[in-house]
Formats: sequence, C-alpha cells, structure tokens
Amino acid sequence: AGSEPPRSAHGVLDLEASGLRCLVRDVLAVRDQQSLIGLRELRCASNAIARLEPECCVAFGRLELLCLSGNAIAALPAEIANMSALTSLRLEGNQLRALPPQIGELSRLTQLWAGCNHLRELPPTLSRLRRLSELCLVSNELSSIPEQSVSGLCSLVRLELSHNQLTDLPDNLANLERLRELWLDENHFERCPRCLAAGLPSLTHLDLSSNPLRRVPAALAAPAGLR
Repeated sequence: AGSEPPRSAHGVLDLEASGLRCLVRDVLAVRDQQSLIGLRELRCASNAIARLEPECCVAFGRLELLCLSGNAIAALPAEIANMSALTSLRLEGNQLRALPPQIGELSRLTQLWAGCNHLRELPPTLSRLRRLSELCLVSNELSSIPEQSVSGLCSLVRLELSHNQLTDLPDNLANLERLRELWLDENHFERCPRCLAAGLPSLTHLDLSSNPLRRVPAALAAPAGLR
C-alpha cells in the first residue's frame, strides 16, 4: 500500500523502491507473458527481495540489464545461467556470501557490480567473462583473489577492490592489458604486489591509500600517465 506504480517504457520495467518482497508473486504473477518477453531491463533496487527464484531466471531470459541492488538476497541460483543475454548485473548491497559457478555462463556480461556484500571468495569460472569491462567488489570480505578467477578477464578496464581484506594480488593481474583503473584502498597491503611493480601498460588510476604499506616502488611513486 502506498507504493508507486511501476514505471515502464521501451522494454524497461522500473520497480525501484516499490515495496517488492517476491519477484514471482509481485512481478511474474501480475504481468502478462507477452510484456515479459519484450523486457530488456528490469530495475528492482531498494526493495526487500530475499531470493532470485529459478523461475525468474527462465522468465527473464532475454534481459540485458538486471538491477537488484539494495535488497536482501543471500544467494544466486544455478539457473542464473539461463540469463545469457545479460550485459549488466548489479547486485550491490545484498547479503551474498558467494557467487555461483554458473556466473561464468553469462558470456555477454560487460558490467558486474557486487559491492557491499559478504563475499569471501570468487569462483574460478569468473575468468570466463571475457567481455567484462567493469568488476566492482568493494566492501566485501575478500582476503585473496585467485589467479584462476581473473586469468581470462582480457577486456577488464575497471577493477574495484576497495574495503576488503587483501594482502596481495595474483601475478597474472599484470596480463590484463586493458586495465586502466585499479582501486585497492582500505585493504591490508604491507608491500606492493609484484603485478604492480611489473607494470600494467594501460593503467591510469591506482589507489593504494589507507593501506599499511612499508614502501612504494619508485616506478609507482611517479609513473608516467598514472594518477
């Protein structure tokens, strides 16, 4: 009661802050199937959704953007693999403790925002996301980044790892030739990771502030093009 009516146009359904609790009951059950087939963007931020049900992953299989930020989702179902048209998945501000291995099936994904959750590890299948250009994992509980989770992220431009518990980075991060922005502030780095000392050819922004670094290599202190 008292919530705003859904806002929709041109394949976009905006249900932000609409008091939603269940996508099956509050969306699937009240909208005709034809309108769902044409849906390209579903925005459900700032609600009280606790689950992404498997049947939603099937019904919304043609979505290109799914925004579930600011809800109470604790896990994603394996059926998320059905959402293979997704290019943008926004999950910030939920209760996620892990990303399912099936996240690697979203081969068209260019943007994955999963900050402000409780992630403690990353699945190796993450490296299958070869089109991913933005990966935001700020404010989680990550203590390491596995080599196999980033080895295939050849299109990555922006990587946000601020406010975690990291003490090092995998050496193969140096192979991400398109990486321009790397945010590492508010972690537990005592020494500069070797991948940074080796140099990232496209890097223009590096933030290592608020870390207990003992020293910063001269090459990073004043590198050309880096701010």
